[in-house]
Amino acid sequence: MQYLLQLPARRRRPVIRPTTLLVFLALCAAGNSRAEPALRITPQHARFADAYQFGTVRQAYEVTNTGATPVAIRHIEPRSRAGKAVESPAQLAPGASGKIVIELPLDATLGEAAFRFALFSDEKDVERYRFTLSGFVQNAFEPETPALELGTVARGNSVDRELSLETREAADWSFGEVAEKPEHTRVTVEGHRIRVSLLPTAPPGWVRGRVVVHTSLPQQPRLAVTVTGFVMGELLLDAKAVNLGSPEVGQEVRQSFRVQGRDALVLKGKTRAKAEAPWTARVGECTPASDDCVMVGISGKPAAAGPIGGTVLVELAGGKDPALPVHFYGVALHPGQPLKQVNAAAPPGDEAEPPSLQAALAAASRGNTASPAPAAAAAPVATPAQVRRSASGSGPARLQWSAANDLRLYGYIVYRAEDRAGPYRRISPQPIPVLRDAEKVHKYAFDDSDVKSGTTYYYYVDSINLRGKRERFMPVVEKTVR
Repeated sequence: MQYLLQLPARRRRPVIRPTTLLVFLALCAAGNSRAEPALRITPQHARFADAYQFGTVRQAYEVTNTGATPVAIRHIEPRSRAGKAVESPAQLAPGASGKIVIELPLDATLGEAAFRFALFSDEKDVERYRFTLSGFVQNAFEPETPALELGTVARGNSVDRELSLETREAADWSFGEVAEKPEHTRVTVEGHRIRVSLLPTAPPGWVRGRVVVHTSLPQQPRLAVTVTGFVMGELLLDAKAVNLGSPEVGQEVRQSFRVQGRDALVLKGKTRAKAEAPWTARVGECTPASDDCVMVGISGKPAAAGPIGGTVLVELAGGKDPALPVHFYGVALHPGQPLKQVNAAAPPGDEAEPPSLQAALAAASRGNTASPAPAAAAAPVATPAQVRRSASGSGPARLQWSAANDLRLYGYIVYRAEDRAGPYRRISPQPIPVLRDAEKVHKYAFDDSDVKSGTTYYYYVDSINLRGKRERFMPVVEKTVR
């Protein structure tokens, strides 16, 4: 018997030539790598000198092409809705540098402020270059956040409110023309007072906006005053806004408010209410029942954690007035979530919306036992100030003071007068910055070089916090220059 053993055919291994391997590796490297950004912006994070509201800041940056090919700069745009590039190179050769100049109008910004910008080039692998500009903005006037509350007014009526402002930046100053005002208001300027009159033509609903007037101060050419109010027409409300509290996600929320007919106007059977989805509104009877009164209910289930709210439009069928908007607000939480874990930062541009999210958090937290209020930060403590001449008996008068627990402040401002009763004028051009070190007690000094022998001067110091709010930091001290 013969056996035939057939072995499988041996496959020939492919031959990879060196040139083929090099081309393959080069293609892989090209597909898995991105070109390094060619441009370098210096400084990437710039800071402007302390400024005032409605002033204009100019900041220069250097942009350098560190690559091997020319780069064209297409455009530069603000990412914070403020500022513009007034100077920029169109193209940079390899190794070349150019200058970017940003012009930033500050408007009514107050306290620490930051602005973002983006540079777009013709580089295929670079989406954009980011750089920033930040600094501290002050208000030269007092109060630092001026506001006028017009209150609640029945439609067809008028109301006047007046606000007095002062400044310690200059002895002689004045207001100029009115640059901006809310609709249905009249604004007059008398000396250092601003008067706002709500006109009878104002429709029902919120009146909100700002009054902007020109000033004679070169460092702050304009001043903004916030104006709010509420106009009631045929329908009178017991609440201008409704607080929904802090329900959990998916929990049914029910809240209601009372609507009264003006001059006993019949509302029963004639009132309609509509809310924005996913919320619903319904109209019911008051208790006790009355023809000139209805209850408007709001209901819904929050779908996600965070701020909740909207607007209910209430109108009278056949009425003379347009629908009356009523805002409702609250904060939705995850089951078992403490209120303090909710991000309370209102979206940009929503700070003036009544009521604010901060108010919602405060109102909701009053009934939330799972979220104790955080302990208050220790208040800054000042030691008695001293004013003395230099050791040689000539030169400036030096004001010295010490402070503890002042890291939550931005700095200090020094004022001087030649009479204890004033008027006091600011003599420190910029806030004296708080020392950011590990020392528990910080020591500060300010030299007043504009003094005359034989004259008695009176000094005091204000602190200014990170939001631009000033407070008296220490009492008046006096010094007679010998």
